[in-house]
Amino acid sequence: VEGQQRLAAELAEAAAYVRSLLPPPFTGSLSLDWRFLPSAELGGDALGYHRLPDGRLAVYVLDVCGHGMASALLSIAVHTSLAPGRLPGVDLGDPAAVLSVLNTAFPSERHGSLFFTIWYGVLDPARREISFSSAGHPAAVLFTGPDRGSLVMSELMSGGPMIGVFPDAEYVTGTEKLGASSRLFVFSDGLYEIVRQDGSLVPYEDFLAAFEEGVAKGGQVLDRMVEFARSVRGTDSLDD
Repeated sequence: VEGQQRLAAELAEAAAYVRSLLPPPFTGSLSLDWRFLPSAELGGDALGYHRLPDGRLAVYVLDVCGHGMASALLSIAVHTSLAPGRLPGVDLGDPAAVLSVLNTAFPSERHGSLFFTIWYGVLDPARREISFSSAGHPAAVLFTGPDRGSLVMSELMSGGPMIGVFPDAEYVTGTEKLGASSRLFVFSDGLYEIVRQDGSLVPYEDFLAAFEEGVAKGGQVLDRMVEFARSVRGTDSLDD
């Protein structure tokens, strides 16, 4: 029992450290907020964002396969490498180039056969567009239009393979124009791969419908999506 308590305390400490690495939310002409919920086990999810020298904003979410300390450590290593100046010679404003370098830098055979998925986007407020590239990660969900009452949903994904598995993998950058009013949501699969108490999996279409309903109502969509996940799961404790 004592050993189990010590292990639980160490995992809680590790989870707190991972959370401490996440950048703070901010508000203004461009606002950014997040929710990071603990699961039953230490995981490999992480998110980050930072301003580029030209004023653009880079945003990413990554998810290392599996659970436990090894997944968390790899997640921290990748998260750290994406900080400005940590990938010499790489344009952090070029999503496909960033993913290609990560694929070279983190081969699964050198990291305990672990691999990860990632969605990486660069928002350009001046040009009102977002460029993005994905590696096995769920599509980001974009709502955009001329005003808050006329937002149309689209999914942003470029279709590249997960990082670390295929040495010669190629990644492409997609671009999407933004209307005067836009909201972008990025997430890991822990938000929608939810098993109900009866063992059935929540359909992805239900997840997207919950997003559309949340955005239509306005206000704090993130809290609504967390409540959606917990309500369909039937408990406050999520698997991922």
